Amino acid sequence: MEIKLIDIFTQKEVSKKKIASLFEIKEIRLDIIRSVILWQQNRARSGNHKTKTISEISGTTAKPFKQKGTGNARQGSKRAAQHRGGSTIFGPVVRSHDTKLPKKVRRLGLINSIAYHVKNGSIELISEPKIAKPSTKKVVEALKDLTKKNLFICTSETDENFLNSVVNVKNANILNSDGANVYDIMNNDKIYITESAMDKIEKRLTDAK
Repeated sequence: MEIKLIDIFTQKEVSKKKIASLFEIKEIRLDIIRSVILWQQNRARSGNHKTKTISEISGTTAKPFKQKGTGNARQGSKRAAQHRGGSTIFGPVVRSHDTKLPKKVRRLGLINSIAYHVKNGSIELISEPKIAKPSTKKVVEALKDLTKKNLFICTSETDENFLNSVVNVKNANILNSDGANVYDIMNNDKIYITESAMDKIEKRLTDAK
């Protein structure tokens, strides 16, 4: 499959670029994409929320009052859950929210997320962008719609002046090809991928078979 390779500043076609047949998917597996996104979100959760048990509450261990003769319900500790400032029963504890997902499914998720944008025409392959000095204005003029979220997938070799220009643009984000993931790709409306970044992603997906 061939798609246009464009110059982002002139919006003119430079040449055609053949991309891997991996992305030629007739029916996008949204269920797989969803599974991978949930897996990513679970891994991102810190899991450090916690409440104190009765053994962690400060206070006396003495019985508040004698068992019988007061007319009150019997009590064993002021640190119990029914008292103000007492412990919490069955509250959250520090734990990992991480879930398991096979590598094959994660790979399919990335393939389907890119194929989704290819199918919808919301992905553009750009030649290596270069500018003489950082210029936010040039990048703003190059982007078609700043009301939508734009994602640039680049490499560590991408022109530094261009990257510094994109950083200042509203609704424009940068992602290294090594960190290309389903959540960020699906969380943006328009994807711009440099030619070298696409080559690295294809190699990564091919080697992961």
